Amino acid sequence: MKIEITKNDNIYRHVAQKMARQVMQKPDSVLCVTTGTTTKPIFDELVRLKQELNIDFSKAFAFNVDEYVGICNEDPASCYWRIKRELYVPVGLEDRFYVPNATEEDVNGGVRRFQDMIDRLESIDLLLLNVGGNGHIAFNEPGTPFGSGVYIAELSRSTINAKKDSFGGEGKMPKYGITMGIRSLMQAKKILFVACGTHKADIVKATIKGKVTEDVPSSVLQLHPAVEVIIDEHAAGKLEK
Repeated sequence: MKIEITKNDNIYRHVAQKMARQVMQKPDSVLCVTTGTTTKPIFDELVRLKQELNIDFSKAFAFNVDEYVGICNEDPASCYWRIKRELYVPVGLEDRFYVPNATEEDVNGGVRRFQDMIDRLESIDLLLLNVGGNGHIAFNEPGTPFGSGVYIAELSRSTINAKKDSFGGEGKMPKYGITMGIRSLMQAKKILFVACGTHKADIVKATIKGKVTEDVPSSVLQLHPAVEVIIDEHAAGKLEK
């Protein structure tokens, strides 16, 4: 596990450069990403790099790690709406991306389609992950078996509290998400794990230096052979304590 501690105002540019380098070195790269407050500034920087360097994304393919169950694509709170607007269209991937979808009436079909898509790709060249305060990666909440593939996850109270404002309140927020399981995430060839802010310092320490346990899903990354941890000075604040 390679750890890089970066100044707060440089971290997003630094991660975007690594993603841009991946596509420049392997134009047909398969990228897997997550949406969130941490990743949006990274996407903004990647779009800027694409424009400045004229990076060709036309042979690449990208997909999301998760999506809320029962939410339509055009809902501004959906992962689909956000990622298409923030990244896929601006870099030229509008015809080469996938976001999982599961309606409340067809959750099993959504799981099957997502797993089939992953199986057809055979490999993920680069996976971009952030982490929740309780250690969840994608929608893999504490207690998720490490051997899980694609499945429907019940969102924890802490995740709901963190995301509810995006939906206009808890009453409007989905309680389940379709997600890549931990086994699926760990099959990526390379993982960029990103965290920012003092509120992530405890979980960063548990992820990097704590016991590998299903109670802290992100701790499984200690077992991956090619993880780059990229954190700002605030998120790194408790690593030596």
